Amino acid sequence: MLMLRTKLRNWLGRGFPGAEVIEESSDHLVLRFVTPIPEIPIKRLINRMMLTVLGMLRDSLDILRGGSGIETEDIINRDNEVDRLYLLIERLVMMGITDQSILSKLGGAGSSRELVNTLMVSKSIERAGDHAWRIAQIIGEAHQMCCKLSELHISNSVVELGLNSTDILREAVIAFINGDVNDAMEVLDRRVNMRGVRVLRLLSRFMAAASCRRGW
Repeated sequence: MLMLRTKLRNWLGRGFPGAEVIEESSDHLVLRFVTPIPEIPIKRLINRMMLTVLGMLRDSLDILRGGSGIETEDIINRDNEVDRLYLLIERLVMMGITDQSILSKLGGAGSSRELVNTLMVSKSIERAGDHAWRIAQIIGEAHQMCCKLSELHISNSVVELGLNSTDILREAVIAFINGDVNDAMEVLDRRVNMRGVRVLRLLSRFMAAASCRRGW
């Protein structure tokens, strides 16, 4: 499946420059054919980044849970797509800031200030993608060195925490896309409630358990 998706992605890149991967996971690939760069709604690109990263995060957590059929290389390939989308958004933002006539073509970007905010949000999503493939990489390295982290009792709690974080990311990006201040404040409240001693204590217990299994 991984080899087939890789070949399809390369084929589309060579023969269909307007084809974009808008969502991808370990078992499916969703494509869309888009118009030239100046007419792409920039928030559609944000949504595309979010969907891809959400799939990466869920697949990484599934690996931690002991799921099979998902390869770290696949998640890394999707991270490369997220990086490409971020660079495209950065390019559009720079174009919109230097040429005000392009703002109306970017769909939903009402001002240069909003463009900068969009770039900051896209950077946060891009970093979340980096975290996703790093999680998968650490789990794979631990499996090769000593043990399956999925066998640790604390792993279920870490997966639950990860899924809650993934849900917060989704709600935060949707609130930004829709310009919904109330939803954004609710997301902030959820983040504050999740952070703090509970998170630090959980991660400390997980790392301690993993260290014991490795014989550190």
